[in-house]
Amino acid sequence: MIGGLAVQKNLLCVSFTDARGRVVLVDLADRRAVSFFEWGGGEHGLAAAGGIAIDDMSTLFVADSEHHVVRRFTLFGKELGRIGEVSELSRHAQGRDKVGVLTHPRAVAILDDQVIVACGEGRLKYGVQRFTRQGTTLPPLRSHGDLEATFGAPRAVATAGGEILVADTLSGEVQRFRASGEFVHAFPLQRGSERPGRPVAIVGLPDASVVVAVEGEAQGLVRFSRLGQRLRTVRSGEQGLEHPTALADSGDGAIYVLDRHGDRVQRWSPDLESGEVILDLAEYLYGP
Repeated sequence: MIGGLAVQKNLLCVSFTDARGRVVLVDLADRRAVSFFEWGGGEHGLAAAGGIAIDDMSTLFVADSEHHVVRRFTLFGKELGRIGEVSELSRHAQGRDKVGVLTHPRAVAILDDQVIVACGEGRLKYGVQRFTRQGTTLPPLRSHGDLEATFGAPRAVATAGGEILVADTLSGEVQRFRASGEFVHAFPLQRGSERPGRPVAIVGLPDASVVVAVEGEAQGLVRFSRLGQRLRTVRSGEQGLEHPTALADSGDGAIYVLDRHGDRVQRWSPDLESGEVILDLAEYLYGP
């Protein structure tokens, strides 16, 4: 079911895949669904819902890695358009590594009028691309600011404090960029003899700290300073946390965590000292 997570005020948006791409929107105050929609297509009717973002106009942006696009929806599931140029090349062809062409988009974030998309299953020069909200292609981000460097299949992207944060998954690091696309800084998840891990979700908090969901031997949540100093770690299996896969910032500092491989949503304090289950998605959709 693994998908994505977004929060705007009292609205929780969860995307997931169950043969078709699906989105459920929940009123956090009442903990009830206000909208649910799905889509499919292609030769076998398949679709994939990955990362999700919601803008200040209540437009939903959902990464569909099966069809290599980002879909734009209203809150009630009306599709408004798609972002990403159509390519007839094989999904594995090197020729897909082009500006404006999305290869297996995994995550999406909004910053002002920009839509930032993280994509790829392997290393791509254009693994993090930028568009306007209407789909016009903008200059892509450059890994470490290097024109020839590649991103390692980034699974997550977020925005905070006017910056773009990229979870560069295969590289095991977080990269920071200004809103203009200029590279600022990068830091690894582990140093020296620490257990290896790969970042798969990221969120920036109002105090300038960064929380990362990590897969691998060091699976769990890690809070860093913006410069990469480790502040707090919660391993999977501790404090009720189980295999976190997506994160969202509520705007007031709380962190929403999609865990249990996408089956459950928890709400955590920004210091990662405590968390509570607010929605069992599997039970909500399919019954106990």
